[in-house]
Amino acid sequence: MGKVFIRLQSPLSIIKMVIIAIASLMCATVSAQTKNVSLHTKEMKLENILQKMRKENPGYKFLFNHEEIKNRGQKDIDLHNVPIDSALSVILQGTGLTYSIEKNIIVIRPITSARSENTQLTVSGKVIDSTGEPLAGVSVIIASTHEGCATDVNGLFNIKVPDAHSVLMFSMIGMEPQAQMVGEQRVMNIIMHEITNMISEVVVTGYQDIKKEKMTGSVTTINAEKLKDRYTPNILDNLEGRVAGLSTYGGRPIIRGTGTLHASTSPLLVVDGLPIEGSLSDLNPYDIESINVLKDAAAAAIYGARASNGIIVITTKNARKNDKIDIDFSANLTIYENLNVDYADNHYMTPEQQVDLESNYYDYYFFNNDGEISDPIKNTASAISLGHMISPVRNAYYQRALGNISQTDLESTLSSLKNNNFARDYAKAVLRRQVLQQYNLALRGSTEKMHNNLVINYKKDNAGRINNYNNWLNIYYKGSYDLTSWLTATVSINGIYNKKRDLGSNATAGYDDIWSMPSYTQLYNDDSTIRPIYYRYSGNEY
Repeated sequence: MGKVFIRLQSPLSIIKMVIIAIASLMCATVSAQTKNVSLHTKEMKLENILQKMRKENPGYKFLFNHEEIKNRGQKDIDLHNVPIDSALSVILQGTGLTYSIEKNIIVIRPITSARSENTQLTVSGKVIDSTGEPLAGVSVIIASTHEGCATDVNGLFNIKVPDAHSVLMFSMIGMEPQAQMVGEQRVMNIIMHEITNMISEVVVTGYQDIKKEKMTGSVTTINAEKLKDRYTPNILDNLEGRVAGLSTYGGRPIIRGTGTLHASTSPLLVVDGLPIEGSLSDLNPYDIESINVLKDAAAAAIYGARASNGIIVITTKNARKNDKIDIDFSANLTIYENLNVDYADNHYMTPEQQVDLESNYYDYYFFNNDGEISDPIKNTASAISLGHMISPVRNAYYQRALGNISQTDLESTLSSLKNNNFARDYAKAVLRRQVLQQYNLALRGSTEKMHNNLVINYKKDNAGRINNYNNWLNIYYKGSYDLTSWLTATVSINGIYNKKRDLGSNATAGYDDIWSMPSYTQLYNDDSTIRPIYYRYSGNEY
């Protein structure tokens, strides 16, 4: 879903942002330029020259087959501050070798004629993490063609590459990327490691603070600066893509997968050292100091069976130690993209296609079943008397079978249904562009022993539907008093007031999911009032 974020700030802040943006663009331009290198050799073998290049340019990864370069002759090289691609051209001149550069990967290969698709090689393999668990969803890309695939739920992949000198790049959010030349391998086993720079030096487990090097479990830490880099209306959206292995289902986070069909898969939520029964949506995203996600069995060692699905440990912001009151105010406006209600774009049948599909079936059902269906008229009448749902197309064929309408009337009814478009009419009548406003006010004060934090967060959401709204007020207070140098008393109160209006039955007559309705459903009556639920047949009307 596309979003437009507008952050309300002071003019001075806007000027600072513009300056930073310009500086960032300048930095990006510089970094995008080809790196210059210097190289001086005397009667050095090509293999040693490339090893020297690799050692002096750690930002590049050199991939080549040692058997193809070890017998190449000696060369004298004298290059000073030249682009790396120019240096490679000089080094490989007259050797029968060529090179290609893809990002920071340099591939050295023999000069060969173009190959046909019939000479392609098939490479398969498995991608696992450092613990031996298969990794699903890893991108496997051919560096030269940018074509690729993704690993399945078992970490397996299968891909066709142009030749043995092709380089496969493996990448996944939260994992260190890898690149490997195919060479003689037809089965590749890849081990990927979690990005360690996402973990801070100190890990908060809820009970204690542990230095990273002493933490034996799998943990990912995201601090306030990283959270601030990506604005989202709630905490869960901010975590997506930052925590390896975290996924969401139905608005709920899942860290360790599904271990049972019936028990909960939700991780334990710990806020300021105390386990709570609420959800991430109850927390103010502006008031988070750090988030630690504990994922393996070490989490259960701290909190027991409640942590069998992992733990999300959240630390809220504290007052700074001074005699002044800190006031922090921020406002955000989120404008969502309108819902695309085109049936074809959403891979649903159009009204015409759905009417034709049902017509083919009910023509067979009522008139051309060759005795395969026993008494279809009686079956339909029984369904109606029991209050079961029948579609308008079935009813039209039912009326034709009873002789209540002619063939011309039937065709006219079907033609009329094809002209309906429920999703289009529903969007015009009910849907609105969703706008979310968020305001946050934080008051923090501290003395030598007393620390006070009062945070007020207000959200106003029109929910994207006419006459609907979801207003949310969250007032959070956290106070602490240092009784002694080793004992602190802390109290926290989190009050939530939510006023919400959902899709009303009077407004839309039960149409709460546009894709569950037949696309040919008629939304309006002839007098422009909204029709009742589409399926129920009563007497001669719907």
